[in-house]
Amino acid sequence: MRQLIINADDFGLHPTINAGIIEGHQKGVITSTSLIAAGISFDDAVSQALQNPDLGIGVHLALVGGLPPIAPADKVASLLTKEGLLYPHYPSFIAAWLKGKIALTDIVYEWNAQITKILDAGITVSHFDSHQHLHVLPGLNQLMIHLSEQFSIFKIRIPKEPLTFFATGPFAASRIIARTGLTTCAQLAESKWKTKLTNTDHFYGTLAGGNLTKTRWKNIIQELPLGTSEVMTHPGLNSSELGRSFPWNYHWEEELEALKSEELRTWIHEKNIRLINYHHLPNRKD
Repeated sequence: MRQLIINADDFGLHPTINAGIIEGHQKGVITSTSLIAAGISFDDAVSQALQNPDLGIGVHLALVGGLPPIAPADKVASLLTKEGLLYPHYPSFIAAWLKGKIALTDIVYEWNAQITKILDAGITVSHFDSHQHLHVLPGLNQLMIHLSEQFSIFKIRIPKEPLTFFATGPFAASRIIARTGLTTCAQLAESKWKTKLTNTDHFYGTLAGGNLTKTRWKNIIQELPLGTSEVMTHPGLNSSELGRSFPWNYHWEEELEALKSEELRTWIHEKNIRLINYHHLPNRKD
């Protein structure tokens, strides 16, 4: 049997991202999303989530993105730039982490605040993942076991796209190198989590992140293995507006159109794939 979670990242980050995710859920094949507590459109995302109970809602933990912290600034000072915001990008955060400039206690404090904010908003959380996947970083992966036990949330994304998977290419060498590092960290994290936390058997969407066109979707579906899989997506309603706010070279509208397409529904049906969200995965403790 093939079971597939189609997760839209960055819920709450921007109003047109929220609108795209909800449209992709109601009119397309999105089954899951990840809510970012520090997003400017958090309240709108919560409202939309509560109106769409079949949409799985995960916590999109953040340590980067130039976002404001949820915890008081004086409690998480090592996480912040001189502007009082989280680091802008993962390379600058990782460099500071490796140099010992980031206090683990600050990360614990901030992530506790983010999770608590989402739970206090009335969201039943399906799983954990993170902005730019920092939860699989060595030194942070063990923290996820602690947080999972503290909040009784035992499902987690492991972004381990196979290093031999190139069906969505071609892509620049820099993307391939970044994926290699991420998959390696994800595999190390999985070895620590395997007796405690539940994840999908397979993961896709790293190499083609922000560029999941219909053609690339067809290639993923055709090669989707048996077991459970997650595909990470980034839909939105206005690529021009989003491109001015987030210089990631993503194709938000094109991803949304693919997710709503009849072709994608047909390919999923032809492969007898069951669409699920993280709520459908069993806990390790079950």
